[in-house]
Amino acid sequence: MSEPYHWSVRRRGPLNHVRLLLLAVLAIMVPVPAFVSIFPAPPRAPRLHAGGGGNSVNREELRKSLVAEGLDDILAARAVEAADKAVSIWEMQVIDFCRPPEVATMTRVLGRVADLSITCGGGFPQAERQRVFFSRALDYAVDEEDARKERGGYLAAISVEGNFIFDRATHRDFLGALLGTGIAREKVGDILLQGERGAHVVVAPDVAEYVVLSLAAVRSVPVKNKPIALADLGVRPPVTKEVRVGVRERGRGGGRTRRGERGKIDEY
Repeated sequence: MSEPYHWSVRRRGPLNHVRLLLLAVLAIMVPVPAFVSIFPAPPRAPRLHAGGGGNSVNREELRKSLVAEGLDDILAARAVEAADKAVSIWEMQVIDFCRPPEVATMTRVLGRVADLSITCGGGFPQAERQRVFFSRALDYAVDEEDARKERGGYLAAISVEGNFIFDRATHRDFLGALLGTGIAREKVGDILLQGERGAHVVVAPDVAEYVVLSLAAVRSVPVKNKPIALADLGVRPPVTKEVRVGVRERGRGGGRTRRGERGKIDEY
């Protein structure tokens, strides 16, 4: 019984030597980076760091900077968390509607974070209240139309229709009726008055259906609600006004004044 055992060992010995020899040859001929590429290390999530030198930036320091610039403590924490998550997992993060000063503060403070891209949108170009989008900055160009459509998926529009001929409602009336349904202020974007017909409202998609079903009246006027496309928002075109200014011009022939120079100012 022992003879076959020793015979099998003798037969396998040369093969083991050949394998060792081949591994030694490969170790000499193949560079080390090739072996590293075969067994790559698991990717590590990047951390927020300042642009330029690449020094680490503490999340708490960023939050304190936002608060020092006038941002609400809770909103500052949400913004830093969204920015960190966007850079770490390479997925766009969105926070709710913000006022223009809040958007400006977040863009200014968090704009110095490397690998972070910040955009905003409120449903139409002149929107006052906007949602802020954080995403990982890419080294290649992104189609702006595709990016706009992606951001549009985080916005919804509702038409609030009623007969307001004898009981005209203001922006405050529509806002009060919306908040009276129980939704938070940060879920509501711009409210576009449509005269005696009602208003168009931009909201976060997660509350759009609830608003359509829950909003029953504005002031004393019963209303009917329906979702509409962002492209159908009744946005007033900018009003162009002409202004006249006096311009003093000095020439070689002496000083002279041209009055009645016209300029244009766009108002929304």
